Amino acid sequence: MSAFEEEFGTEPYRESDTKITVSGRLVRTFFDTVLDCGIYAETKRVPQCIFDATDNVISAYLRGYFSGDGGVETGSLVVEATTVSAELKEDILALLTRIGISARVAETEPIRLAEKFPDYYDENDSSVSAPTYVLTISSDDAAIFAERVGFQLSRKAARLDQSVSSVTPRGSRTFTDGGGQYLVEAIESVEYVKSDVSATYCVTVPETHSLVVSDTIQKQCDGDEDCVMLLMDGLLNFSQSFLPNQRGGRMDAPLVMSSRIDPAEIDDEAHNIDIMETYPREFYEATRELRDPSELEDIMTIIEENLGTDREYTDFAHTHDTTDIAAGPDLSAYKRWVRCKRRWMHSLHYRESSMQLMKRTWQNGLSSITSCRIYLAI
Repeated sequence: MSAFEEEFGTEPYRESDTKITVSGRLVRTFFDTVLDCGIYAETKRVPQCIFDATDNVISAYLRGYFSGDGGVETGSLVVEATTVSAELKEDILALLTRIGISARVAETEPIRLAEKFPDYYDENDSSVSAPTYVLTISSDDAAIFAERVGFQLSRKAARLDQSVSSVTPRGSRTFTDGGGQYLVEAIESVEYVKSDVSATYCVTVPETHSLVVSDTIQKQCDGDEDCVMLLMDGLLNFSQSFLPNQRGGRMDAPLVMSSRIDPAEIDDEAHNIDIMETYPREFYEATRELRDPSELEDIMTIIEENLGTDREYTDFAHTHDTTDIAAGPDLSAYKRWVRCKRRWMHSLHYRESSMQLMKRTWQNGLSSITSCRIYLAI
């Protein structure tokens, strides 16, 4: 409390043992612009300085948060906290994961405020509450929470200690979409190895080299690792015996690995692919009129237009999403045309062969007649 008086010149008001109120324009500006942690319930988030702090500071921050907005279920190893901020929910999950605690989240649907607070809202008022997120820590994780975080309030801390001492935690489990249950193996040891590289980079967070995604912290995150892992699967499970016997099937086989890709050097056909999120109406009208594609160059954006610019590796948009790369037609028009063309070529070759055979037969017959005439003349 003295920090607010010394740094902001404002005197906090202690309403009770569990609540302290601090007011003032300077304090509001500090939380809103300096800490950037939000000033409204739905915009709250964990300040970045907390993510950059030590585990002890993170535990202290969580201790304060759960003491205010959390609680313990009586007679069970369950710790819960509630928030209406989606971003704060993700941040709290990330901090818990940082110190080795797993939690789950349940979202409650909005309800009409007239039903929840009938004394304050008109019966015909259609206003609804914001979605609420309930963070739940249970079993072994609740015991770890008691050891590493705990509660600042004595009554909540005593209730948690009683639950830890009287309730036997069950093993952590994870659930799959198939309904099966699998025991989670615990990490027995962690070894830190000093890198021989003095500098690293991260395309997402260049300063801290860390990223929090769905309560998982990634250090030195970079898309290259994903690309290499996906590429290795293709290399390890690849065999030339899988390739088709047609020339076209071998043209695209991963037989050569390129360390650098220059978009200007790839097949020119790829430069004609459009990279637009939506097609203009003029495009669809032109397809009905069977107009020449060259007439639509001014309204369409293709890869070729970005070659040699800063966008030649980015901004590859598409018009429709898909969950399956093989969701297209099993037999394309191109494939049907190839088969039709092959049959036509065979038919043409047969006709040419027949004509040549007839021609040779006719020539041989004419030669025999000529020879006979010469013999008779002699």
